[in-house]
Amino acid sequence: MGIPLLVLALIMLVAVSGFRYFEGLNWLDSIWLTLITILTVGYGDIIPSTDAGRVFAMIVIPASIASFTYVLGEGISTMLEINLSESRERKRLLSMLKNIRDHIVICGTSAVIDEVTHLLDEENHPFVIVDPRSELLERFRYDYPTVTGDPTEEHVLEEAGIRKASGLISLMDDDADNMLVVFTARGLVKELNIVSLAAKEETEKKLLKAGANKVINPSRIGGNRVAMSVLRPTTTEYVESMLRNTSRQVKVEEVVLRENTELEGKTLAEARLRDVYGVSVLAIKRGDNIMFTPKASHDLRGNDVLVLFGSHSRLDAFSMKFVQVYEKE
Repeated sequence: MGIPLLVLALIMLVAVSGFRYFEGLNWLDSIWLTLITILTVGYGDIIPSTDAGRVFAMIVIPASIASFTYVLGEGISTMLEINLSESRERKRLLSMLKNIRDHIVICGTSAVIDEVTHLLDEENHPFVIVDPRSELLERFRYDYPTVTGDPTEEHVLEEAGIRKASGLISLMDDDADNMLVVFTARGLVKELNIVSLAAKEETEKKLLKAGANKVINPSRIGGNRVAMSVLRPTTTEYVESMLRNTSRQVKVEEVVLRENTELEGKTLAEARLRDVYGVSVLAIKRGDNIMFTPKASHDLRGNDVLVLFGSHSRLDAFSMKFVQVYEKE
């Protein structure tokens, strides 16, 4: 629309100069006559009085009307396209939110948002980003489902599909906001796995009381990682690569053992998971207790959380047969 506007502006400039020259008007009267000519108002207080002025007006009128009409049409067309685009985007978002399930609801776009979304994307785990600031969601909206709104409000979390979600991560910039998000989410879904950031150590206990399953202090984690990278660089690199690099042939996976399977009641020695299924048990969590490098005599029970190590294909095969899948309404 830039060129038509430029043409219209040029016509107006020529018209003002032309009427001033042919009719001997001052600048104000020339501008006035130009505007009523272009807009075809025709008040009649100022009209071309010379033959040259009338001829000039006959040239200006069709040229200016054509340009003005085109510019007006382009403006209306642009507005309609914007509204149409927004409508399509809204329908696309609603469709994505309607079909998504077992996803992670990410509340806030603090400094670690890129790392979180990158890892979830690598794991092909669906997620929805919620933030009250639409300008911060702009860079995510075409790749991932987003919800613009305050995640401390119930209806916003409902729109993000929290009742169908497998977990929630609160990445708000302020600990008080994280507290409200956790409290609101826990009130909506009692069994939801909730992880929250905490900038201050004194806030961690409060977040746990509010309903968080896990509270992460980025400063402490970062400090531990730096120290371990110096003290045990190879071990640190190995563990990180197993946990994060999905392109490798083997990985570490966390699963929940389904009830009433052939493994229930067997010891690790009897189950022979490494020989039969090609996976190794690194740890078992039962309730609040975690057993690292469990003994061969340790038994398996339904709802045990197993930390397994193995190839992608072996882990997938094991999961299809023995892993608990939670169906959500």
